[in-house]
Formats: sequence, structure tokens, C-alpha cells
Amino acid sequence: MHRLELLDHGIDILLRMGSALDDGGRDEDQELFLGIYRGLGLEEPAQDRDVAQPRHLGDDFLFRVGDQPAQHTGLAAFEHQVGHDGLGTNPGQEDLVLAVAADRELVETGHELWNIPDRYPTPRNAEEIANTVLPLMRLSHNAVMIEPHFDPNKRRFRRTLAAILATCNENVCGRETIQVELHTSIDRFFEGWERGEFRDLDEETKVYQYYVSECQSRLPPLIPKGVEFKVIVCKQRTDGEKLHNRYLLTNIYGVIFGTGSDESENPDSKESDDIILLEEGQYFMRYKQYTGTPPAFDRVGEPIPIASTET
Repeated sequence: MHRLELLDHGIDILLRMGSALDDGGRDEDQELFLGIYRGLGLEEPAQDRDVAQPRHLGDDFLFRVGDQPAQHTGLAAFEHQVGHDGLGTNPGQEDLVLAVAADRELVETGHELWNIPDRYPTPRNAEEIANTVLPLMRLSHNAVMIEPHFDPNKRRFRRTLAAILATCNENVCGRETIQVELHTSIDRFFEGWERGEFRDLDEETKVYQYYVSECQSRLPPLIPKGVEFKVIVCKQRTDGEKLHNRYLLTNIYGVIFGTGSDESENPDSKESDDIILLEEGQYFMRYKQYTGTPPAFDRVGEPIPIASTET
């Protein structure tokens, strides 16, 4: 199981263990077992761009044993609080802090609820793909999907998009709207040599306009209420970064799809994919390439807003 899933799994563990421990009481010989789950305050001011910058997840999701004041016994409520009595928070940053009282024996010998299941490749169907990225989507307030070959007329793309967008209903950030962008490529409609000065811009405009009409026709029923969704059409620059890989990048972290973000065409297929959490350096570079100013790819036309049909 990768770090992203540990975050999601950890909060469930703490809630269940904390409830059981509180019911049984606690004495002075018990230690306080802390889990710091930075789900709602997982960002700090940007240094070089107009986006939030994630803090280091590697230090934040780990559980630790601490000798804390007695008033922190049992399960602390979901607290959005600054500098909570030296629990490791930084001034000005909100953290979700869960404190669970635990016997030393429990800490040393473990508990079945602490067993983290192994992670296997993800079956290539819409529901499984969405379930894999759910921990990321539920903690983020904006997301950028990169699928260079997204085709609104193909069911396998629409189903996966709808399933991923549906995870926004489980978001815990407390925002009224979640912003999601889909970045795709127009280059697939042209020959490899048709780039830069060799591309007929009038033809490119026609292709773009047709793509806009198809997105506006096919996608509105897929957009949940409360999601601000838009499609951004890009093209690769001459001698520039290749527009090829498939990602899901959010304001906290991102993943890469080994095969693609679409599900298999064959519902009975045994196909699977590796959906992998990006390392910090990879994430920062890719996120900046698609959301920075200027981006690494030229944009064709204006972003295409897709309004939900839900009321």
C-alpha cells in the first residue's frame, strides 16, 4: 500500500481504536498514541507560483508515540486548530489531529487493526480506477486530469471520468465547489510532422470547434453538482515536452496511470493497471507544467466549461 492509502487507512484505524479505548477508560500508566492526519490543511503558501504548495507527506502521515498532557486522553475530536499544545503543528496551519490513548503493551505488540493490506494492480474498470484514486480526491479541492486521448464519444472514457468525478461527493475539505480540469491533446488529430509552422491553423480551429461541440453534448450528465469542470485542449510545442503520459494531479499530490485513465473496452477483460503515487520532485514538475504560468504546452482556443445538468 502506498503513502496515499496509508493516509486514508490511518484515519479509519484511529477512529475505531480510539472509540474502543475510550469506552474502556484510561489510567496514568497509559501512553498517548498520536496520529496526525493532515487532510484539511495540507498546504502552505506557494513560493514561485500562484498555487498552493503541498507540505511533505512523508513526515505527516506517520504515527508516533508521545508523552502528552493528560487532557489529551482518548480520541480527540476532529480539531481544526492552530498550534494544538505542542502536538507538532505549525502556527497558521490547520491540522486534523486525532489522539488515541493506548497501553504500552498495545503499542509494542500491535493490533489487528494496524495491519495494512497489500496493494495490487488496479483492474481496468471505471469503479476500480475511481476507488484507487478516492483517497486523493477526497482530500483535494482542485484536480487536473491529463488524458491526451480523451474521446467524449467513447464510453470507456466517459465512464471513468464519471466515476472519478463522483468521488468528489466524498470530499472532506468542506468546500462548496471542487474544481476539476481535464487536459487533452489536439495533436492526435494530425500527422506527427504537422507541428508548428507545418500545421494548418484553420484546420486546427475546425478540429477544436468540433471537439468543443462533442464535449458540450456528451459530458454535462457526467458532472456532479458542486463540481466546476472544464476541458483544456493543448498541443505540444516544437522540441518541447512530450504530451503523452496520463496523470491525476491535485493541489496535494498526484498519480500516474501506467496504461491510461480509461477503462478497458471489454468489460470481461482481465486487464489491470498500475496507478502509482508520484514522488515529490515528479509531482512538482508535472503540476507546474500543466498549471503554471506559462504552462509547458500551448493551449488551443479557450477552456471549455461543462456545466452539470444536476439541480
